[in-house]
Amino acid sequence: MKEFFFLIVLNFFVYTLIAQPSSFTWYNKHLDRINPISPAKNQRENGPCTVFASIAAVEAMSAIYYNFNGNSLILSESSVYNAGAESGCLGISCNGGADVPTVLDFIIETGVVDNQSYPYPDTGTICRNDCQEVFNAGHYNSLVTIPDWEQLTTITGTEAQKDTALKQAIMDYGPIIVTLGGYYNNGYVTKDLYPGTAYNTSHTILILGWRNNPGLEWHIKDSWHEKHSIYYRLKDSINIFNYSPTFYRIIPKIGNDSISCQGNECSQLYGNRYYEDWDQDGFYNWGLDTYPKPENCPGIDKMDIDDGDPNTIFRDGYDPLPAPYIYDTISKYVCPGGRIFTLNNFDNLSNLGFSVSWTVSPSGYFSSSPSGNNDTATVTPIASYLGKQCKIEFNLSYNSTLVKTYKFEFIINGPREDLVSMSVLDSYGGSPPGSGDMYYLCPNTTYNIFYYNYDNNCQTSNFVWDLPYGWTEHWDYGHVLSINTNDYPYGLLDVKANHCCADNQVRVYSLYFAEADCGEYFMAYPNPSSEFVDIDVVKDKISSEELVSDIKTYLSIVDKSGTTRFSTTFKGFPHRINTSDLPDGIYFMNIQFKDKRSSIRLVIKH
Repeated sequence: MKEFFFLIVLNFFVYTLIAQPSSFTWYNKHLDRINPISPAKNQRENGPCTVFASIAAVEAMSAIYYNFNGNSLILSESSVYNAGAESGCLGISCNGGADVPTVLDFIIETGVVDNQSYPYPDTGTICRNDCQEVFNAGHYNSLVTIPDWEQLTTITGTEAQKDTALKQAIMDYGPIIVTLGGYYNNGYVTKDLYPGTAYNTSHTILILGWRNNPGLEWHIKDSWHEKHSIYYRLKDSINIFNYSPTFYRIIPKIGNDSISCQGNECSQLYGNRYYEDWDQDGFYNWGLDTYPKPENCPGIDKMDIDDGDPNTIFRDGYDPLPAPYIYDTISKYVCPGGRIFTLNNFDNLSNLGFSVSWTVSPSGYFSSSPSGNNDTATVTPIASYLGKQCKIEFNLSYNSTLVKTYKFEFIINGPREDLVSMSVLDSYGGSPPGSGDMYYLCPNTTYNIFYYNYDNNCQTSNFVWDLPYGWTEHWDYGHVLSINTNDYPYGLLDVKANHCCADNQVRVYSLYFAEADCGEYFMAYPNPSSEFVDIDVVKDKISSEELVSDIKTYLSIVDKSGTTRFSTTFKGFPHRINTSDLPDGIYFMNIQFKDKRSSIRLVIKH
């Protein structure tokens, strides 16, 4: 423990001139998720300010150390500031109050009860004389004691050094009790704190933090009877160092001895030290970062000082560190030339024992293993993979413990795959069998082919259509093409266009076509067949109105000898026939629907 305090004292001098945040306060921490500071209370008269400031510090340090809201714990100034010996208690006499050390020693030895059990009077006589029955009989909900306190002697030096040292003490120790007892410029501190009043006396307050607005302002919790509030006060209007300040802090833990509580309302607040990662940045908040994290807290032993802001993590000395991030406003598209990804702000962590590893997935979409150096990665996608969604992950670790994975999702080589599609329609608006990347077409038939791109961040233009062999183009209207299959209803169609990754026409889609053996009214596919064959209608020969009926379709399969090998009836198209039992060979399918008949040559090949 002595070594711990020596290091803290040493840090005051080592970091005296090191930069600090422009603002810091214990009031409403972590984006207002927790406020360890209880409301300001009215002391009602001159005298008990040392009691009020000391108890405010005990409330604050209880809430900070155990990481709960200060409104959950309101302690009783009357349990300290009472008639003392007249009531048989060890309380501090109401006659003139007492200094901070006397108050804090009393809280160490005797404790302070909750205000609900023994309230400080709002009206009437302030000095109570009935505390004996509360303390001795245990008539309270909670009784809080502290392990120790300390007078700070390191806030010295020049004016700037004292400002810096006080800020450091606030960050290291929590809110600081300040007694302002010196005489300056013909008066005491209250004449400057409360201009226009007749008061001219010393005073004790609790300093919660500071801000630059743009000048330095101290954040003060004050119980003065005409100014009981929490407020900022500009240093230029009240320089606390002009009034011989004495600084004190509550020590929340020494060895196995911590701030403790007894009573039936203690367990929910003092049972465990609470921890949380509200901003989900991988760094946990447990209240006071100069004390180790709770034993059951996951993660590493570096506390998030602003757990409401994922852009801020722990502090290095007295300088809050910005969180690592992948720059998320860059283009989501990675083109064939590749890109370098960087985990920004890692330089601040690399000297503190942190390391980074990274992965790119799916790995098969890239031309080689992505290369890089710790916090950078170069990825080069294979050009033939169009619009695939990929992800890079930087894994930040500390002493081999994973802290946080930073992810960035991106698209490679063009418009996003799931936002692009193609369709085929015949001249009557019917869709031939097939979907996605494969359609079955009839020979000598006209079709319209459509390309759709709903990725507004990577639009396509200037289309070029590379047709399968033997096809004839009727017309081309940007993303729509009209063709005739002639005698070759099969092959590969490549669509080329400009897009966000190409300023010239490159392939953006490929569509495959197979031949369907089309009779006058019907088609069969696949053909040759092994396990099955699908029967459908040629949609420009049979209208959709005709198909909406309950009439049966008759089908038979005949081999070359004229023997019927299979026959059935069915309703609706398309209809699948099982051909797995037919031997290899050539057959003929005879199909009749109403007065429409076709005979289609069928090849079975297992």
